[in-house]
Amino acid sequence: MIARLKTFIDTLKYLTFGQMVAKGFLLLRTRLVYKIPGFISIYYSPERRCKDWNETNPLNWGSVDYQLSFQRTDRIQILNHSQFQFRFNNQTRIFSRPINWAPSDTSFLWRYNLHYFDYGYDLAVEYLNSKNPYTYHAFQTLVSDWIDQNPVNESIGWEPYPTSLRIVNWIKAYFAFEEWIIRDEEFRNKLFRSLCQQSLFLMDNVEYHLLNNHMLENGRALLAAGLFFRHKKAKTWADNGWNLLSKELKSQVHNDGGQFELSPMYHAVVTLIYLDVLFLLKDDDKRISTIKPVIEKMARFYAAMIMPNREIAYLNDAAAGMTIDPLKVLEAFRIAGFKQFQKGARCLETFPDSGLYVFSDSKNQSKCIFDCGPIGPDFQPGHGHSDTLSFVWAYRGQKVIVDSGVDDYYKGSSKRAYYRSTRAHNTVSVDRKDQSDMWGNFRVGRRAHPIFYGSGQTSDYAYVIAGHDGYYNHKNQISHTREFYYLNDDVIVVWDKILGKGKHQIDSYLHFHPEYKISVNEESMLSAISKNQGSDIYIKSFEVNHDFQIECGRENLDQGWYCSQYGNPESNDVIIFFSHSVLPTCLGYCLFPSDKFDYHDIECRYDDECGVVKVRVLDKTHLLFPV
Repeated sequence: MIARLKTFIDTLKYLTFGQMVAKGFLLLRTRLVYKIPGFISIYYSPERRCKDWNETNPLNWGSVDYQLSFQRTDRIQILNHSQFQFRFNNQTRIFSRPINWAPSDTSFLWRYNLHYFDYGYDLAVEYLNSKNPYTYHAFQTLVSDWIDQNPVNESIGWEPYPTSLRIVNWIKAYFAFEEWIIRDEEFRNKLFRSLCQQSLFLMDNVEYHLLNNHMLENGRALLAAGLFFRHKKAKTWADNGWNLLSKELKSQVHNDGGQFELSPMYHAVVTLIYLDVLFLLKDDDKRISTIKPVIEKMARFYAAMIMPNREIAYLNDAAAGMTIDPLKVLEAFRIAGFKQFQKGARCLETFPDSGLYVFSDSKNQSKCIFDCGPIGPDFQPGHGHSDTLSFVWAYRGQKVIVDSGVDDYYKGSSKRAYYRSTRAHNTVSVDRKDQSDMWGNFRVGRRAHPIFYGSGQTSDYAYVIAGHDGYYNHKNQISHTREFYYLNDDVIVVWDKILGKGKHQIDSYLHFHPEYKISVNEESMLSAISKNQGSDIYIKSFEVNHDFQIECGRENLDQGWYCSQYGNPESNDVIIFFSHSVLPTCLGYCLFPSDKFDYHDIECRYDDECGVVKVRVLDKTHLLFPV
């Protein structure tokens, strides 16, 4: 009970005063005001609150080519005039009209996607491309059905986040289908009335208690609705939307271009929000000048997060299939007028505010991302994982060392807990505990704070050295420091120092992509064998007092699972280097490709006398000095 209370206090102490006040008002509205009989239907009546609610303005959503870069065909299939197939998070459901907007056999996140209406914009983009009227009839059917079956605040579809996405998707779709909707006056009035009602509701329910990317979605929706409608209320929506977007841009985007949740997937979502804003503002040069330079930095950051196999790095709740393909995101940047980023054959890109360091070698199609950033914004690290000092690596276009990814947010604590845990990442745990105290689906109590020591590049290698205080307390004073080196020969060297007092269990995890299988020969030689004609990888540990074990697909999602897409876990091999040692202690390993070296071509050792890592590559010895 005392430990749970401490975790709760450790969580609450990071919340802002504004969050707590907003949470109080939210509870007051939802549990008292909205319970008054008839209040919602009267108060959120467009006829009562918005004179001339059916008069609109033209909006700019970018060129047809720009909008076609968002085309997706996987989220919805039209089976006939009243039957549709929906696919989200690797789950497919077929519904006939009336649509089941609250299917009990799907996850919360799946139902959220159903209410987003991203697929409504997919239909609109398809119409821009094909001019097939069948797509309009499908859109009209689905929108009408949603309006009929979802009265104000009576489904999860009315939560502010899905409401925000739906407002934007419906307005975007309107301009694609405008020639049809103008002729369909009954549907036009129905659509405009609902959009107005949803905007009124959203204006009162901005997610000040959550902040993060939710606030940006709220802001974009209010700005779009405010510019779309002509009535007097609309100006208030637009002004409030812009104020949210401009304020959050300053707080959510670091100077290096990284969005502060440090998830490549949400980074793409946020950047695309601001691309929309760029088009909506048209000729407002003053406002455009405040966001355009930031978008350019965000575009550079996103390009660095794309691995050689054209997937993003799956850090901090990032997953495939939730946004458009990464190359389409880059295409959207290009069409919107942002330059493409050319890098040298070998380079180290540093994003110090975000704590991410990217080693690239375009000649060998290799990329390594080292993470010594914060777990996320202190007041809301909901998408953060316990992964300080972890890394991912791809070689010859194939992912080799991977982050375990993420399964469905809401399915159950065991799945969510594993994918956020330290043991699901390529870093070190002490006494089998997490660096940061993850609890619930999105909560964090005690948390590791990264300590950056330095980074740089020599003629032979690039390096980053950092640590964290996640295991520190006054009794044992444990700290973890990692020296990470990327040699020009595509040799990765990892050296960990665990300082402190007492005897402790130390585990260092190394997760391989499912395309690799770990092999151990009679000499205890470790190698990762590619199943798909990729390059095999050797794993060689330092000559220190530790052992190893290999896990794959352990029951109860306890170890050895990789989930690049929501709801689609695959078993994968994990090497765990471990020791039960009196601190201080050290352990380390190096990784190198078999298409360049034999197992005995590389030797790694630590020189205690001079405190330096020595790595022999063929006939050359590298002295890797820490800062």
